[in-house]
Amino acid sequence: MDKVLVSTVSFDSTTLYNFEHNDPKWRANATINQQIGPVSVMLRANFFGPWSRQTTAASHAIQKYGTETLFDAEVSMPLMERLTLTLGARDIFDNYPDVNRIDDTNGRTYVDGVVPWQGGYYYARLNFEF
Repeated sequence: MDKVLVSTVSFDSTTLYNFEHNDPKWRANATINQQIGPVSVMLRANFFGPWSRQTTAASHAIQKYGTETLFDAEVSMPLMERLTLTLGARDIFDNYPDVNRIDDTNGRTYVDGVVPWQGGYYYARLNFEF
C-alpha cells in the first residue's frame, strides 16, 4: 500500500440530530393484489410513523411530525390480446404531511423527507407486450 488517507468527518449538532431523527420511527406497507376474471386490482396502504427535524436556524428549534397513512390503488384490464389499460392513483385521498413551522423553506409549505409531500397522483397507462 503506497498511500494512507486519513480523514476527519465532523457533524454539527443539527446535522447529527437530523441524521438520527429525520426518518420515521416506523415504516410499513400492506398490499392486496386480487384477480377478478380478466381484471386485476391492487390496493396498498403506506404507513409512516412519527419523526422529527431540527432547524438550521439560530434557534435550533425541533419540530415533531405525526404519523401519516397514504393509500394507493390500481386497476388493470386487457383491451386486446397484448394491450392492457391500467388506471391508478398514489395517495388517493390527497394527504399531506404536517406543515413546516420552524424555518424558512424558500416558499415551500413542506420539508423534504421520507413522507411524500406532493399529494395525490393519478395516472393511466397502456402496456403493449411485443
